[in-house]
Amino acid sequence: MVKHSKEDALNEKEFEKLLQSIERIDCDWYRLQTRFVVLMSGRLGMRAGEIAHMDKEWVNYREGMIHIPKQDRCTKGKDGGPCGYCRSLAKSVVKHAVPTKYEAQLNLLEQGNLVHLGIVYQEILSTHKAFVDNLISKEEFDNRIEDALCLGKNNGYNNENEYNKLVNRAQKFIENRNVSLSEALGKYWIPKTDSSARDIPFDFDPRIEIVIEDFFNKVNRYPTSRTTVNRRVDDALEIAGKEKNECSPHGLRATAASYHAGRGLDVVALQSMFGWVQLDTAMKYVKNSGTNTQRALNSVHRK
Repeated sequence: MVKHSKEDALNEKEFEKLLQSIERIDCDWYRLQTRFVVLMSGRLGMRAGEIAHMDKEWVNYREGMIHIPKQDRCTKGKDGGPCGYCRSLAKSVVKHAVPTKYEAQLNLLEQGNLVHLGIVYQEILSTHKAFVDNLISKEEFDNRIEDALCLGKNNGYNNENEYNKLVNRAQKFIENRNVSLSEALGKYWIPKTDSSARDIPFDFDPRIEIVIEDFFNKVNRYPTSRTTVNRRVDDALEIAGKEKNECSPHGLRATAASYHAGRGLDVVALQSMFGWVQLDTAMKYVKNSGTNTQRALNSVHRK
C-alpha cells in the first residue's frame, strides 16, 4: 500500500518537540541550518528541492514574503554548474519523448489551466483524457470539444478564445521539451510545476522571520545539496528520539499543510501557499482537520 505524506505529518506537539531537540546541536552553524530546513518545510511547506535552491534574492523582508521563481540558475555542482539533482531532472526531460499536442494540452489542463471556465473546463479535461487514452476517435474528440465550448456562455469568458490560448501554451510547452541536454541544463533550477512558482508569506511567525534573517546573514544561498536537506531532517529526528522513517521533508510539508488547515486557512489560500495543481489536494487537508472540527464544535456548544 502506498503511504500518503499526510501519514508522516507531525502534530503540533511533536513538531515543537522536534524544534526543541535541534537546540541540543553543539555547532552553531549546523544548528541554524537544521532549524532553517525544519521551519521552511514544517511551517512554510516548502519542498526539499525549493529549500536546497533557495536564494537570498527570493526573500522580501519588507513584504514578509518568499518569492519562488519560475526558473533560477543552479550553480551548486562541483564544476559550478547544475547540481546532480538538477542534472537528473534535465536528463529526464531530454530522455522522454516530446509529447503530442494533445498530451501537452492535457498536461496543462491537469495543472489547472482553464479551471476558471468551470463546467467547460471539466468537459474539456475529460475529453482530452479520453482521447489521449485512445478511448474516443479524433472525430468524437472534435465534436465534444465543440460542444464543450458552447457550454457556460454566461461565465464571463469567451470559451473559444480561452481554449485557443491553451492550444498556444501547449505549443510552447512542446518547444520547451524539444531541447538538447545542454539547453535543458541551462533551464535548471525550475520548480516542480507551474503552480509551484509562488509567493509564500512568512511574517505570521516572528520565529520564522528571525531564522530566515539569521540564515541569510551568513550565506547568500542554501550552501549544499538537496540530499543535505534530507539529512538535516534525519538528524533532527534522531536527536528527538524518533526513527528516520517517521517523517521526511515531504512529511514536514504535510505537517505544515495540516497546521495551517487546522488554523482555519481556506482551501484557495492553502492551494496557493503550497503550490498544488489541484484544489482537491488542499480540500483533503481541510476536510481531515480535527482542529477545524473541534473549533466548529466549540462554536456550536458555546452559544
